[in-house]
Amino acid sequence: MVINGANIRNILTSTAKNKNLATLKAWGFALSNLRYNPNYDIAYTVLTRKNLADFGVNKQDLEGLASFLNNLKDAKIVLVLYELGDGRVKGSLRTNKDDVDVCVLAQVFGGGGHKKAAGFEVEGRLKQTVSGWRIE
Repeated sequence: MVINGANIRNILTSTAKNKNLATLKAWGFALSNLRYNPNYDIAYTVLTRKNLADFGVNKQDLEGLASFLNNLKDAKIVLVLYELGDGRVKGSLRTNKDDVDVCVLAQVFGGGGHKKAAGFEVEGRLKQTVSGWRIE
């Protein structure tokens, strides 16, 4: 885009630098709840409908969170799970490793995407258990 005359400053302002306070607080909550599962080499975070309501954010406000977390060097895969308002759960998967294909994992749950960025939506709700989070 830059080669064709696009203004990089305007692109950054329109994409990366357009988060409001509520969105950044929700992202902060997601960061503070980031967990790592060494069995699968995956870092994950979860936001429930209540969390989203408490922060006053929606699905669009969480766009980019998984990509931001993909800067993490300590895990092969990053997963962001959050509840949508219609009884579904959205999962966003990212990796920066060449030997991992997160699209294959997303396809297990009926989703898709690309090798390094994929996602899915399933019916259900997030439930915290003694052993972690699950979708019911």
